[in-house]
Amino acid sequence: MSDATPSDIQVTRLPNGLTVVTEGMDRVETVSFGAYVASGTRNETKAENGASHFLEHMAFKGTARRTAMDIAVEVENVGGLINAYTAREQTAYYIKLLKEDLPLGADIIGDILTHSTFAPEELERERGVILQEIGQANDTPDDIIFDRFQETAYPDQPMGRPTLGTEKGIKGMKRASLTKYMQRNYAAGNIVIAAAGALQHDAVVDLARQHFADLPAAMPPPSPAAPTPAASSARAATSTRSTSSSASPPSPTTTPTTTRPSSSAPCSAAACPPACSRKSVRSAASSIPSTPSPPPFSTAACLASTPAPARPRPRNSSPSPSKNSATSSTASPRRNSTAPAPR
Repeated sequence: MSDATPSDIQVTRLPNGLTVVTEGMDRVETVSFGAYVASGTRNETKAENGASHFLEHMAFKGTARRTAMDIAVEVENVGGLINAYTAREQTAYYIKLLKEDLPLGADIIGDILTHSTFAPEELERERGVILQEIGQANDTPDDIIFDRFQETAYPDQPMGRPTLGTEKGIKGMKRASLTKYMQRNYAAGNIVIAAAGALQHDAVVDLARQHFADLPAAMPPPSPAAPTPAASSARAATSTRSTSSSASPPSPTTTPTTTRPSSSAPCSAAACPPACSRKSVRSAASSIPSTPSPPPFSTAACLASTPAPARPRPRNSSPSPSKNSATSSTASPRRNSTAPAPR
């Protein structure tokens, strides 16, 4: 648990929408720097399932300035650690190193997020790695059980699909699909740069401005979805109703009137609680005929009434939350499978 005070945490939002958050910690000599993208399984279409995790793998496989080997060697030469993970609602890329090596760490994270090349041979190699991860997950009951829970809780929805994707989807994943997904979700306004340790906030802001300048400022608008038959039918029915109502205006001799309930009409406690005493409610309930359609009732008489407050539930009536957080709607990142070893 961090003992940081509000003065230790600083937030800056750059003109392109990129948010920079830092926490200064004078008692350490290291720094952790990461880019947290608000994009995960939740943002994938059914055809893109697994794209977030696939992108996480490909980020370490070479850029326009660095090969996969260069990335690994530069980090290890300064005794650093670089890694990433994919969850259902975010993808994170982070690096940990000594405070004097922070500029290098910011340069590498910015480089893999803005200039990855997605070389075809590396893409095929990582496709095989991900297929192995899927197989391992399917053989691990305490790992795959979370996917089964999400699938049951959110059927036919992105939140119910596996973070790793499916074997069929990964085998058919094209390079163009990955680049299109990245262009749509990896915008400056959708990313937070977070750093903590022995650092100066202004220095981190300068590094973020320098190494993440090539991020698009805003995400492109989503493509309009094709209307479904049900939606088209609903719109057609609405159009027909509005056309028929406009074609038959009310007669000029007809004067609209407001019907008020008579004093002898039975009152419903559900519609007008304050206006009915317990005695009148009981007598009204006994006089209601047992027919499928209740007698019509105008709510005009209840406009000035205020509904009675709900009775508070006993303090011990709600079940205590389970100690197991596996039933959270947003599952925590997969162990081992979605946080690959340093590349």
